[in-house]
Amino acid sequence: MTKPGHLLLLLCAAALCAAAPLPPADAPLDDPAAVLQFNKATGKLKILQFADMHFENGAATACNSLTPAQAAWPCTDLNTTDFLRRLIEVEQPDLVLFTGDNIDGGASNATQAMDMWSAVLAHFPGLQWAAVEGNHDAQSTLSRQDVFKVLSSLPGSISQPGPSTLHGFGNYYIAVANATGARVLNLFLLDTGADSEFPAISGYDWAWPDQVSWYLHTSQALYALQGNRTLPSVAFYHICTPEYWEALDAHVPLSGDNFERGGCSAANSGLFTAFLEQGDVKMTNVGHDHVNDYCANWKGIDLCYGGGCGFGHGAYGKTGWARRARVIELGQDAATGEGTIETWKRLDYYLGNLAIIDREQIWPEPPAPVIKSCSACVAQKRVWCYNDNTCFAHGDHNDTKPGTCPGSTNCASDSGCDCTSCDDAKCQPKKDARGHWHSWQQRRTDYVPSEWRPAHHDGEDD
Repeated sequence: MTKPGHLLLLLCAAALCAAAPLPPADAPLDDPAAVLQFNKATGKLKILQFADMHFENGAATACNSLTPAQAAWPCTDLNTTDFLRRLIEVEQPDLVLFTGDNIDGGASNATQAMDMWSAVLAHFPGLQWAAVEGNHDAQSTLSRQDVFKVLSSLPGSISQPGPSTLHGFGNYYIAVANATGARVLNLFLLDTGADSEFPAISGYDWAWPDQVSWYLHTSQALYALQGNRTLPSVAFYHICTPEYWEALDAHVPLSGDNFERGGCSAANSGLFTAFLEQGDVKMTNVGHDHVNDYCANWKGIDLCYGGGCGFGHGAYGKTGWARRARVIELGQDAATGEGTIETWKRLDYYLGNLAIIDREQIWPEPPAPVIKSCSACVAQKRVWCYNDNTCFAHGDHNDTKPGTCPGSTNCASDSGCDCTSCDDAKCQPKKDARGHWHSWQQRRTDYVPSEWRPAHHDGEDD
C-alpha cells in the first residue's frame, strides 16, 4: 500500500492535467465578491480563519478527542460555536473566513446545520463572512452546489459560487482597499473539491486546470487594472497542494505544529506554480488536517494551516492539544504604500485560555536586523535584542518583536534567548547559504515530519 502523503502526483496526465486554455486576454474581469475597506479605527483589515467545524446537530452531537478533565463536562457542537463567538468578541475581526468542512456527514439536515452555526454571526451586526467548501460539506443531505447556495444566501455572507463554467462552487476573489478606496491587497478563494473523481487516482481532489486558468486570468487582469502593479494576495482553500509535502520533506523551518501527514491533493494541477508565476500570492491558508497549524515558507510563499477549531464528533483532534484558529491581519506600509500581511493564532478557551501564539510578519519580509555595538547595553546587565535594535531589561514584555533564536517568542521575554553577550552566537541573526537573512529562519527546525494520518471514523476521514 502506498503511504499516505506519497500518492502519485500526476503532473501532465493527458486529459486530466492538460493545461486549460486561458480566457482571451480581452475577456472581462469578474467583479470581486466584495471590496472590503480597512477598518477606520485600526487602519487594517483583520480576518479570522475558522477551519473544520464539522458541525452536525448542535446539542445532540457529542465531542471528540477530549482530555478526561474536558470529558467531565458537557461538550457538543455548541462548544464549537461558543469558541467562534469568543474569538469574534476578543479579536473583533472585519471578516470571518470558513475554509471548509463547515458541516459534517452526520448532520441530519444540512440546511439546519448551516443555520445553527451561522446564527452566531448574527449576534455581530455588520460582520461579513465568506466560505469555501471542504470534502465533508456535501456528505449529509445536500449536494455541493446546494450547500453553496445556502452558504451564499445566509445573512452577512459575501460568498460567491464563481463562474458557472468552472469546476466546483466557490471560486471567487475579494478586493481589499485602504481608507481612500485604493486597492492594496486581494484574497483568492478556491474550491478544491472532495475525493478524486477518477477511479484510477486514489486520494483527494484538487483545484482543476480550469480553476488555475481562471486564477491566472484574474491575476493578470488585476495587474493591469492596478496600473501594472502586483498587489500582495492571500489564497484560501480546503485541501493542501502537494507542495505542503515538499516543504516538510525538505525540512524547512516551521512556526507551529505538524502532527499529521497532510491529506493533500492526489494530483498536482499546477496551482502553486501559477502562484509563483504571478508573484502575487504570498500566503496560502488551508484546513483539512486538523492537528497541523504551521506555516512553512516554500519557494517564497508561506504555506499555512488554520488548525482545527471544531469540537464535535466529526472534528477529530489531538487529545490535550488545544483547538485553535488563525488570524490574518492585512495593512499598508505608511512609507512604501505596499500591502502588509501579519498572522497569529488563538487557542481555545478551555486548554489554551484564548492565548495568542506564533505571531509573525508574512509580508513584506522584515528587514535584516541592524547589528550595532551592544557593549554598553550588556555592561548595564541588560538585554540587547538584534531584531529590536534596542536595549531591554530581562523579561521586559515591551519587547514585541520575535527573537532571533529559532522557535523563540520575544528576545527579552524569552530567557533562553537573552542576548547577554555581544558574542552570544545563539542570539546572532542567521543567514541562509546565499548570505541572506529571512524572518522565517527564526522558525524551528527541531521536528520530524509526521507520517500519522487520522483513523477513519464512521467510514470517513479528515
